[in-house]
Amino acid sequence: MLLVGLSSWWGYHKLKQQQQRHNAIEHLNADVLNLHTVTLDLLHDSYHAEFSSEQWEEVYGALSRTIDESPLQSQITYPLLQQALQKIGQRFKVYAQTVNDCDHGSEHDLALSGTCEALLGRLNTQLRLSVQNLLSEGSKIERRITAETQRQNLTDSVLFLSLPVLMLLFLIALVLPIVKNLGVGFSRMLEASERFAHGELGFRLPVDSDDEMGQLAATYNNMAQRREDAEKNLRQANLVVENSPAVLFRWKAGGSDNLPVDYVSNNVSQFGYSAQQLLSAEVPYTSIIHPDDRLRVFREMGELSRSGEDYLLQEYRIVSPDGRVFRIDDHTTVERDSSGAIIYFQGIVIDNSANKLGKEALRESELRYRELVENMSDGVAVYAVIDGGRDFILRELNRAGERIFGKARDQVIGRRVSEVFPSMQRMGLLDVFRRVFTTGQSEQYSAYVYQDQRISLSIENFILMLPGGEIVAIFNDITEQKKLENELVKLAQAVEQSPEGIVITNLNAEIEYVNEAFIANT
Repeated sequence: MLLVGLSSWWGYHKLKQQQQRHNAIEHLNADVLNLHTVTLDLLHDSYHAEFSSEQWEEVYGALSRTIDESPLQSQITYPLLQQALQKIGQRFKVYAQTVNDCDHGSEHDLALSGTCEALLGRLNTQLRLSVQNLLSEGSKIERRITAETQRQNLTDSVLFLSLPVLMLLFLIALVLPIVKNLGVGFSRMLEASERFAHGELGFRLPVDSDDEMGQLAATYNNMAQRREDAEKNLRQANLVVENSPAVLFRWKAGGSDNLPVDYVSNNVSQFGYSAQQLLSAEVPYTSIIHPDDRLRVFREMGELSRSGEDYLLQEYRIVSPDGRVFRIDDHTTVERDSSGAIIYFQGIVIDNSANKLGKEALRESELRYRELVENMSDGVAVYAVIDGGRDFILRELNRAGERIFGKARDQVIGRRVSEVFPSMQRMGLLDVFRRVFTTGQSEQYSAYVYQDQRISLSIENFILMLPGGEIVAIFNDITEQKKLENELVKLAQAVEQSPEGIVITNLNAEIEYVNEAFIANT
């Protein structure tokens, strides 16, 4: 009986340890999945100017505490799990800082915008891959624990079956009923262990007693339930990937011209192909790349291999079986062996067709706008507000503006208005700029006379503010019109003050005007 008690206690202790480790991996997987979901949401929000890292940092902190307090530290892959988490934190800080820097950059600096877009795309991908790597490391620990559990269950089953045999040899006459019950219990445990080893996680043992066997059955059932829940969580994580626009690829390296596919997520179906077609090489991956892009894709991947770099962003086209063309972004990283040789290429392929077409339409719209502005007869100037509205910097000036002011664009662009056109302050135009900047209401500023050492002009202005806060002035040189108006006034005064009577009639001999002298003489 003592041997039975010791063996039962030992088996129960082992099952308890397994249960604790499964609890820990379940908690860890839940936190990693939560971080993965929050990260995807956050990266999506950063493209819509709604970037906020508070929730991410809270989830990251919770996961960090879970790893630090986990009973899984004896696992070989545990340091890799910690390193993966640290890399996520480091990459997130870089990503957040880059978003902040780009948000405060000038909207008119197209070169900077292009750099930010490429850099954020790269950091976005690196952060996604780091989170995916963390999921992978968690899965490795989980598989190791499962394997250890299976081996332990088989060992326990053998041990439990051996003990009754020993007891039967010594006390067969006294403990036959007990041995019979234990035999049933151990048979059930053996059956449960075999089913568990073959993936039948839904199988449960009947708990029909309160003794050690009943407790073992209950413990097994609890462990199996938690394992089933962990599998469910993993399926949910995969479901997130499968329902995202990002298709995951893993290609074998080694010089093949067909890029053999080692893994591809099922959502590759959005391009018209099944995962099985690509995995079996029924459809080689290179065959779905647009023929005009194929050589360039191979050349760039060859340059990546020779450069020693680990990341490559490619833009090319994929052709579906029905002839549809997808413009995709391929974020590729390399996996190396211990010698540093590339053994796999891992890629995240995203359909960016709508975005690229939208950008092309936007560029065409911007070109039409610039052509329209450049060919206007009125001058157009765009000013950036500085020093809270105390001064303004000239950002844009069209050809008509150059002609009216008598200065080339490269002489004035990027300079303060107070330096380039000092008379604007004295003539009151800068006060109009400040009112429009403060109120947001457009203003017409007529009969404005600009005069400095070079020129004297009569200018009519219409001032408005763009959504980005820039001030736009649309102006017209009416100097000649004012001169003509002055000449007409002088002529009218001369006619009115003439001592001779003057009468003006139309073609029908109807009087339209008479001066004072005419009235006095008649």
